[in-house]
Amino acid sequence: MSKIATWACLLLHASWACGAGQPDERLDGLLQQTRQDREVLHGGRTAARFVTYRDADPASATYGVELCVLEAGSARLRVKDIRQNQSPRQLFPSVFRDKALGAMTGGFFGKGKGGELVPMGWVKSEGREFSPRHPWTSGGFVAWGSQGAAIVPVSKARSLSAYPQVLQSKPLLIEQGRNGIRTAGEDRFDRSAVALDDRGRLYFIVLHEPAGRAGSLAEFSHVLLRYRSADGQALRQALAMDGGPGAHLYVPALDRHCGSGVPNYVPNALYLEP
Repeated sequence: MSKIATWACLLLHASWACGAGQPDERLDGLLQQTRQDREVLHGGRTAARFVTYRDADPASATYGVELCVLEAGSARLRVKDIRQNQSPRQLFPSVFRDKALGAMTGGFFGKGKGGELVPMGWVKSEGREFSPRHPWTSGGFVAWGSQGAAIVPVSKARSLSAYPQVLQSKPLLIEQGRNGIRTAGEDRFDRSAVALDDRGRLYFIVLHEPAGRAGSLAEFSHVLLRYRSADGQALRQALAMDGGPGAHLYVPALDRHCGSGVPNYVPNALYLEP
């Protein structure tokens, strides 16, 4: 490699594209922490697993960062239109306590024509459309139907017409087992994602820390690529959901929340039925 090409790689923070390995390994040590794994029971049987990794070393540069994963197995994915400005710590128990294995804040929101807050992107629940498809050229959709769960890019939106549950978001963090984030951005926020493994099993994931600066999208995708389920499965597809204060996961059976819990507009949510 020439000196000019080497300096270009350094300036672009893109050493992975120049043959020097992937960047954004800041959170690599997180998966080396002690894995906390708890069963989520329903009807006396294990219906899901709740897994956490937390950096508890005060001397660490990532002290306080926690990765929360709900390994949902064959649970059914549902989309719920919410449109409330409230803390998820109060909102989610009132909505999902008796009906879900887990719930996670969904897609993005913006301002409507009258200045009101509204969902952004395609939101479809039980076959009813609550928000139309947004003309984003990146990202994708998470969906559920008789075929099971699917995460597909925007280019395959037409394949989802028969799915009764659809939610649009961006970006795709993992595409067919490969990193979907091709630039090494440095904006760090709490992050959330929904993912699938090769078996088509669902995962709800939140990365958070007390200051709300858990990681960049590139760091998040890098951790997700290295994650392995309780039975050794890698993630095949992963789609980011809303980040920052919108990144929140609730597991009713364990009365467990992951995320800041500060009041925030919640346009919609994903939840899992056993």
